[in-house]
This record gives sequence, structure tokens and C-alpha cells, in this order.
Amino acid sequence: MENWQLGLLAITYLAALAQAIWWLMVWLSVRYTKRVEQPVGLPPVSIVVCVRNGAANLERLLPLLIAQEYPAFEIVLVNDASTDQTADVLDKWTVLEQCLHPVHLVEKTAPGKKEALRAGILAARHEVLLMTDVDCMPTSPDWIRLMVASLNDKADVVLGLGPLYSNSKTWLDYVQQYETWLVATTYTTAAFVGRPYMAVGRNVMYRKRFAGKLDFDTHMDLASGDDDLLLNPLLSARSVAVQTHPAAQCRSLTAPTWQAWRLQKLRHISTASRYRLLDQGALVALQGAHLGATLLTVCCFVLGLGSWQLILIWLLGRLLWLASRVASWRVWAWPMQFWRTFLIDLCWPVYYLWLMPALFFRRRPHW
Repeated sequence: MENWQLGLLAITYLAALAQAIWWLMVWLSVRYTKRVEQPVGLPPVSIVVCVRNGAANLERLLPLLIAQEYPAFEIVLVNDASTDQTADVLDKWTVLEQCLHPVHLVEKTAPGKKEALRAGILAARHEVLLMTDVDCMPTSPDWIRLMVASLNDKADVVLGLGPLYSNSKTWLDYVQQYETWLVATTYTTAAFVGRPYMAVGRNVMYRKRFAGKLDFDTHMDLASGDDDLLLNPLLSARSVAVQTHPAAQCRSLTAPTWQAWRLQKLRHISTASRYRLLDQGALVALQGAHLGATLLTVCCFVLGLGSWQLILIWLLGRLLWLASRVASWRVWAWPMQFWRTFLIDLCWPVYYLWLMPALFFRRRPHW
């Protein structure tokens, strides 16, 4: 066997083994992450929502927030220089509900919503802050209570889940929902093993004293990063808790077209190069294993280098992937859609090829 063949075989074994180990950690994370349902105390909470041209979404979200079964909370609504009817909607609801606290920004001076987020945090009256987006919907009236339940004396941050939903059943919806599941398993598993690196902005809670450490100015030039870049340098195993209860999730609607979703993903991944170096390396290794395990295994067999040991390792990875999907279905109440997501996962290398060219030749996205 020539040197390049030995090298290919070694890399394939490493990728297949790494993927199997990863899915084992995901299964353990989903299955055994401690889920607290009863809070020790009920501190007052400030819900912060940044709104940019979201009048229609605001009309849908506000009744769900106001209906939260929690004794003391306010809703800080930051109008991020909207040009639609957002200001009128805020004025109408503020008259009706005393818990609403509107903040109006007249002009945008930077992309993204970091300016609006900072304004909302400064305007918040309470120590405990709960973030969501205007296009999201809490899955139950117990959302605040369950997120607070995970906030203990040590934890300054609670990571929540933000699944996607759709009123249609297309392959675009299934692909987006599967990608969201991959992201959720990645950041929750990272927290489970003691290396938290991000949250999702549509469902994250942190204390105001923690928010005072957030570095808004360094990343103000990016349209994304309010949920990962701001938190990434500050997260530690001791400061983070995870809440995965189905009633503590915030759902968001899928993007309507492939192009809209692609632009959304490009905005999200534009932040990765500013993560901590160790987090960057871990994510690159994880994506490499995910991309290479199946492709390289197929290549080895095409070239006559395959073996039953390699097939067993690859099959072990697939079985652990399936176990993780089943665990998410049972514990998180996320739809399984087994045969569709199995096909999507096998074709997942196409996802990387679809995004990679635009990483090098793209316009900077705006929020």
C-alpha cells in the first residue's frame, strides 16, 4: 500500500471515529442534561426584544409575551429605526399594557441589532434579562418561569432552544429544521462537556451584571453576532446552564426561499472567524469529520481500501446519530422526520459546497 493510500485510510478512520464519538456526546447531552422545572425564587425579569420593521410580527408576539404566567416582568421593546408601522404598533400596545416599555432609536449607525440590544439592556429595569426576536413565539406561558428555573447562584447565562417551524412541508423547510437541530446539538453539547461557546439570540437569558461585560463596540461592524460573538469570550462551564424543556423554547418561522435562507446563513457564519481560537479549531474539526466520514469511507471502498472495521465504525456513527435524533424527539419534543433527515444528512456535503463560494465572494449582509 502506497503512502498516500495509508494517509487516506488513516484520515478516514479518524473522521469516522470522531463522528461516532461526537454523536455519542450529543446523545449523552440530550439524554442527561439536567432539566430544572421549579425555580428557587421568582426574580423580576426584563424581556428585551429588538424590532426592525417588524410591525406584523410584533402584533403576533406581544399577546404571547403578555400572557406569560409569571408574577413580575416587563417587556422592553426597542424600535430599531423602523420605517414601517412598528412605532404605531408600539404606541397602541403601550397604552393597553403597563408592562410594556418602548425604546425608540431614530437612526441606525451600524449594521445588525447590537445598538438596539445595548439600548434595550440599558433601559431594562430588572437584573434578569431574557432575550428573544420579534419573529419568534414562546411555546408556552411558562417560558419565563422555566428559563428562570435554570438560573442558579453560579450561572449567569441560560441557553435556551430555538427550533424552526413552518406552515408548509417542503424540502426547504426540512433542510432548515435539520440544520437548526445540528446547531442546537452543537452548542448544547459544548456546554454539557464544559466548553460553551454560543447561544441563540431568540432564546437566551443572562444577568444584567453579565451584560455589563459584553463588548459591543469590537464587533459593531458585523450584522450578526449579538448571540455568539458578544457571549463567546465570556462563557465558561461554571457560568452557563442549559434549559431544554419543550415548554421553554422559542420557535421561529423558516425562511421562505432558498436564497433568503442562504443569505441568513452567510450572515450567521460571518462571525465564526472572531470566535476564540480553540472554539474555531473545534468547530472546524467537527465540520471536517461530519463532511469527511461518509465521503472518505465511500472513496476508500471505491479505491479498494475499505474494510469491515471501517464499515463498523461508520455504522456506529450512524446508529449514534439515530439515537440522538430519537432522544431529541423524546426529550426536546423536536420532530424526528427520520427518513427525510437521514437523506438530508447523507447529502449534507452539498450544504457546505453551496455556502463555501459565497464565503469568499459576497457582499456584507445587513440587518
